[in-house]
Amino acid sequence: MARIKLLSKDTIDRIAAGEVVTSPTSALKEILENSIDAGSENIIIQTRGGGKKFIIVSDDGHGIDEEDIPLAFTRNATSKITDDIDSINTLGFRGEALASIAFVSNVIITTRSEDSSVGYRCEIVGGEIVDKRTTSCNIGTTIEIWDLFYNTPARLKYLKNDKKETSDIVELVSSIALSHPEISFRLLCDGKEMFFTDGSDDILRCAKSIYGKESTEGLIPVEFEDVPLYVYGYISSASFTDERGRLRRIFINGRLVKSTEISSVVDSLYMELYSKSRPNFILYVNLPPRMTDVNIHPAKTEVKLLNSSLICMLIKDGLRKALSDSFVVNNSAPAVREKLHEAPKYEKEVFEALKPYIFKNEPNVSEEKSAAPVEEYRISEPVAEMYEETYVAEAENEDISISQEHHELPINEEVPSSVMEFTDKDEGILSAEVINHEFFEKLSNMKFVGNAFSQYAMLEDGQYLYAVDVHAAHERVLYERFLSAFRSQKVSVQPLMIPKIISLTPKDHIMITQNVDILSSIGFEIEDFGGNDIALRSIPAEFSGDDINELFKRIVDEMAVSPRDVLARNERLIRAACHNAVRGESDISEREVRALLKDLSKAEHPYTCPHGRSVVGKLSIKYFMKAFNRI
Repeated sequence: MARIKLLSKDTIDRIAAGEVVTSPTSALKEILENSIDAGSENIIIQTRGGGKKFIIVSDDGHGIDEEDIPLAFTRNATSKITDDIDSINTLGFRGEALASIAFVSNVIITTRSEDSSVGYRCEIVGGEIVDKRTTSCNIGTTIEIWDLFYNTPARLKYLKNDKKETSDIVELVSSIALSHPEISFRLLCDGKEMFFTDGSDDILRCAKSIYGKESTEGLIPVEFEDVPLYVYGYISSASFTDERGRLRRIFINGRLVKSTEISSVVDSLYMELYSKSRPNFILYVNLPPRMTDVNIHPAKTEVKLLNSSLICMLIKDGLRKALSDSFVVNNSAPAVREKLHEAPKYEKEVFEALKPYIFKNEPNVSEEKSAAPVEEYRISEPVAEMYEETYVAEAENEDISISQEHHELPINEEVPSSVMEFTDKDEGILSAEVINHEFFEKLSNMKFVGNAFSQYAMLEDGQYLYAVDVHAAHERVLYERFLSAFRSQKVSVQPLMIPKIISLTPKDHIMITQNVDILSSIGFEIEDFGGNDIALRSIPAEFSGDDINELFKRIVDEMAVSPRDVLARNERLIRAACHNAVRGESDISEREVRALLKDLSKAEHPYTCPHGRSVVGKLSIKYFMKAFNRI
């Protein structure tokens, strides 16, 4: 008796759908990619119940012709590629999305193409069109997904709770909106507006609308080209790194992707330059389509790069140059807290353009199968004006717990009465300043005010008071000088008249005696002195005045955790040695300050010490005028 049987078409279609549509987020992603590929300028998204009850996406793209509607819901039918899958430049291309969604939900599509004078509304159940009629609508397409996974209860059972699914939806739409800042996105979940972007094609403006001002502070622009690679976007300046890395986005050819290779390159560069990791970044990477394979993952969230090692090397070199060219001074004083409480202010012309696509009243979710026609709950102009007024009024008081928990949007903060509150209307108090190498030359010629706390040299130019961390500045100069000598094998050595005997633990003794040649290359001459002791006979000349015990202890500690890469390991050892520079607290003279700043201006990365601490900070004259009630 035959044991192998062909599956039924219905079973095959459900299995295929399950590979593409695994959650409300995956269904929404497919629809949004279609809207973007359709040339939309405005996209509105509505969801309820984490997308389980309904997902509605309305766009103003080129729409679908009447004869193409049935094909749009047929598997392996697409308008985006022919037979050349090596030259894909659209987000969707397999022709699986709408068909898969229609197999696991009830779908209503309302669409009108640019060449048609009327629109069409079709209801699809089980992948089949059960109702079709003409309707009056704008050019574009509205897709309604109702009761997702109603016919696959096993899949429905294992979905996350509504709040988590909503969080995933917000995260998805946020990233897609950031991938296309030239498109306006509006997201409403359970009747609450999550965010709105105006489609101005301004990356930072778009990011601030979604993630809030704090998440975008300290980002410096990046743009470089090295054929065939073109990269642009923003990356954190060293003084604004975020251990949580809340804003780390990579877009390859306009597609949001997860790339551990590129993320690792960014992190390794920051560890190399600042001993920090997890910087924020928004990077747009453009490559010829033939150098990428976007079909290695069903959801197309991962991309395989041809010659990835070369691409990563070019990205690292480009980012290194960008970080050496400019820096953002973190001048937010601890006593100054910024109030972030204003409701979003939407530009009137953008809102007017979006009116035909916004839903004021959500469809009746109690209906068992389908929604009312789109026209019946699309808002009219008078209602739209009322909606705008109502939203802005409510936004000032509403609980935006989802935004606070997942997206760090601006929220009210309770500030102690003893702490001054300055808003961003106080221009110059909290505004970040982008500086470059020339800044330190200018700083060296400013008026020297004196020293503060035996650690900071103070200079001012009439508008700002700049504080220079003397230890951090000296450490940077010393590190680059020492590193240059090491790379050219010209490290100056200072023999000790009396060898320094240092006792180590058995484990450290074995480690040090096994790496005598490595330590010798950076100026430490060591001999085994018996037992667990070693004799230190010479040290780098740069550190001849330092506490030798403390200096060597740092070297031992660093040796124990250094990476296997020889160059990276030696650079970290040098960084550890340089940490001893100017460790005592003592005032520095005006002549020494100016000489130090001139040396700093010649450094490759003058903005931070080798461990990532900022070299310079500033306060505006307006800060003092506010503090003393002069303004």
